Amino acid sequence: MVTAAGTNHAQPLVGRVQAFQPFSVHHLAMITFKTWTDESFHQAIKLLRWCPNKDLLAVLYDTNEVDIFRVPWERVCSIPQLRSGAQTETVAWRSDGKVIAIGWDTGSVHLFEVESGAALHVFNADHCQIVSLEWVRQKFLGKCGRLFAGLPARALGRLPSLMSSTSNRDLADACWSAANNDTSELDMLNVLDADTTVQLSIAGRLPAGVIALRSYTELNLKNPSIAHIWSTSDLASTFVLVADNDPITSLRELSLIQFDHRLLLEHREVLRSVASHLAQVDSLVEYLDTALQAMQRENETIMKESDGQLKAFNNIIEEHGVESNLRGELLHLLLCGIPSMILEQYLTQKLNHNQALKVWQKTFDAGYQSLQRLSCLHIMPAVERLLMHLDELKAIGTWGHNFGVLELTRSAIEECIDSCRGLAMRVNSLQLRTLDAADHFGEFIKWLNTVCQNLEHDIGSEHITPLVEAANISKVSNYIRNHLISDPFHEFFDSAADASESLVGATADEVVKEPQLPRLFQNLASNATKIWPVTHTLNWKPVALAGCIRLCEVVDDSTSSDVGMTHFLSAKYSREVEGLRYIALSIRHNIGDQTIPLFWVIRHSATTTSLPESRTPKPSVYQTYDLDVACVRLATGDGNDVSVEFHEIFDDDIAIMIHRSRTATGIAESESQVSTLRYRDLEFSRASTFYDGTEKMSILNAYIQTITLDRIPLIPVEASAALETDPLSLTSNGPRGTVALLGTDRKKISILLQSDSDE
Repeated sequence: MVTAAGTNHAQPLVGRVQAFQPFSVHHLAMITFKTWTDESFHQAIKLLRWCPNKDLLAVLYDTNEVDIFRVPWERVCSIPQLRSGAQTETVAWRSDGKVIAIGWDTGSVHLFEVESGAALHVFNADHCQIVSLEWVRQKFLGKCGRLFAGLPARALGRLPSLMSSTSNRDLADACWSAANNDTSELDMLNVLDADTTVQLSIAGRLPAGVIALRSYTELNLKNPSIAHIWSTSDLASTFVLVADNDPITSLRELSLIQFDHRLLLEHREVLRSVASHLAQVDSLVEYLDTALQAMQRENETIMKESDGQLKAFNNIIEEHGVESNLRGELLHLLLCGIPSMILEQYLTQKLNHNQALKVWQKTFDAGYQSLQRLSCLHIMPAVERLLMHLDELKAIGTWGHNFGVLELTRSAIEECIDSCRGLAMRVNSLQLRTLDAADHFGEFIKWLNTVCQNLEHDIGSEHITPLVEAANISKVSNYIRNHLISDPFHEFFDSAADASESLVGATADEVVKEPQLPRLFQNLASNATKIWPVTHTLNWKPVALAGCIRLCEVVDDSTSSDVGMTHFLSAKYSREVEGLRYIALSIRHNIGDQTIPLFWVIRHSATTTSLPESRTPKPSVYQTYDLDVACVRLATGDGNDVSVEFHEIFDDDIAIMIHRSRTATGIAESESQVSTLRYRDLEFSRASTFYDGTEKMSILNAYIQTITLDRIPLIPVEASAALETDPLSLTSNGPRGTVALLGTDRKKISILLQSDSDE
C-alpha cells in the first residue's frame, strides 16, 4: 500500500484555500531554452529517446532502423531492421546508458550494446506488439554478494585482452565488468504489450512476473489502456496508470494500480545472482567465439603456407608430366639420402629462392605459437570460468525447481556443461598436437635446410653434412607423414567436412567422441540461449495486486454536472526525487462553454513494503492511498489560459512543457512555446483531507468539488522560447540540459539547450 513520505510538506486543503494567495513569480523556473542545432533527415522519424546520462539520442525511423547520435549529430552506431516485415515500436535506454532495448511487434525485445551496436540477447515476451519499455535500476549498498560459494568473482582475475571480431570492444573488459561492476546493481525491464499485459524482466532476460490487467476481474476494467508504468526504486512494487473507457456508459476513468513483487522481494539475491551468472555466460561465450575465430585464422595462415608449398611442387611435376607428391618425395629422400630430380628442382628453385624456406619457418612458428597462446591463455581459462557459472546455475535451477520458485532450463545447462567439457578436451588435444607439430616441424626445417645446403656442394665434398646427423630423423619422418598436408588440423576446425573423412582411420565410436571445435561451440552457444528461465506454474503468484485508487472519472456526454467534462491530455511522465514519486498530469476541464486547462502533480512514497496476499482488494473496492495532490492553472500575462500540449518532468526540480494560450472557448491563439515550472514548489494537499476513499468519487473529482475553480492557484507563465512550428513530440534530457523536438513533417529534429535567464 502506498504511504506518503515527507508529509510535513503537505498542507490541509481547507486551511490553504481560506488563506489563498496567488503564487508569486519566484515559484516559476527562471530557466530558458535556446535552439542549439537543427538536423533534417531523409527518412520519416517514428520516435526519439534521450540517453538518461549522456548526450546520446536514439532515433527510430519508419524503416524500423535505429541510429544513435552523439549530439551534435555524430553517429555512434546504427542498428538495422532485424528482419523484413517486423516493425520496431519502441526503444528504451538502460539507466547507465550502455545498453538499449528495442521492442518489436512480434513480442520480442532485443538488447544491444550502445557503443558497438553489438546484439546482446533477446527477451521473448508474448506474441503481441510491444508498445512501451522502461528500465529501472536498484543499487545495492555495501559489498556485492559472491557469485560463487566461498569465492568472490574478483579473485579469478581478469582474462587476457581479446578484441571482438565484429566490434572494437575489448571482450575481456566485458567479462570483467559483468563479473564485478554490475553485481552491485539489479536492472529490471518493464515490457508493455498492446494487450495491456506487463511482463517484468530482470536485466531484460530473466522473467520476474506478469501483470495481465484484464485477468484482474476485481478491478472491473472494461477497455483499459496503460498510460504509464513505473517501479519503485527498491523494486518492491510496480505502479500502473490505467485509462479505462466503458463503451456502454461512456465512463472514462484514470486509475493508479499497485502490484507487489513477491518474487523480487523474497528471492531478490537469487534473481540477482542468476542475472549475473547469465550475463557472465553471455560474455564468456562471446569471448570463446572470438578466441576460436582467432584460432581459425591462425590455422588458415598455416594452411595457406602449406598450400603454397604443395602448389609449388605440383607445378614442377606438371611441367615434367610425372606423377608424384611432395610427401612421397621427401620420404624417399629420408630413406635414400639423395633427392630425386623433381625434388632437387623444387628445393633449389623454390625453397632457396627469395628465402622461401625462412618464410615457411617463420609463418609456421608464429602460427603454432599463436595456437598455443590462444589455447592456454584464453580458451582454457574462459572454459573453466564458464563451467563454474554453469555449475552455479545448475544448482540454482535445482533449488528453484524443488521449491517451485524459479525454474531454469536444466537440460540446456547440462548440454552446455557437456559441450564445455568436450571443448576443453578438444582444445587440450589441439595443444598437444601443436606442441608435437612445432617440435617436429623444427626438426623438419633443420633437416630440410641441411638438404638445401648440401645441394650447393658437389658430392663427396667435405662441406656436406650427413642427413642422419642434421636432425632427429624420427621426428622428421613423423612430421612428413602426419603434418605435411594442406590442412594439418582439419579434424579440429573443418566443420563442413564429414567426421568420418576428418578422422582418417578412426572407428565409429572415435568419430562420435572427437567432434570438431566449431560444432562443439555451436552446440554450446545454442544451448546457452536456452538456459533462460521458462514459464513455471508456481505455488503462489510472483506479482500480487496490492491496491487501486481512482484518480479521475467523467462521463463523456455529460456537460451539465458540477464536475463537468474532463479530458486526459497527457499522463505519461513521472520521476522519483528524494524518496518521493511525482506524477505530472495535464487535464482540460470543461464547464459549459468554458475550457479550463489544469496541471496536476501527484506524489507518493517511492518505496514500499511487502504486503501479504490477504491485502488484495475485494471486488469493486478501491484502496485509499495517502497521496499528496497539487493543482494549478497556467495562464499568460494577459489572463488567457495555457493549454499544455506536451510535458515531461525535466529533472529533480522543473517540468518542461510545450503549450499554447487559449481563449475561454478553447481556441488556440498563439504559436507553440516552451516553458518550465518548478513542480516541487507547488503547494501539496493530503488526499485524505478531501477524499474519503468511497466508490462515489475519484481523488481529482473530489478535489475540484471541494474547491471552486476560481480558487485554484493561477500561475502566470513566461515562455522561454517561441517555436517556429508546432512540434509533434517532445523528449528531454535533464542531466544534460537538452530538449529534442520532432517537427510535424517527422523529418526534422530541433535540439534546445538550457541556459540561465541572466545570460
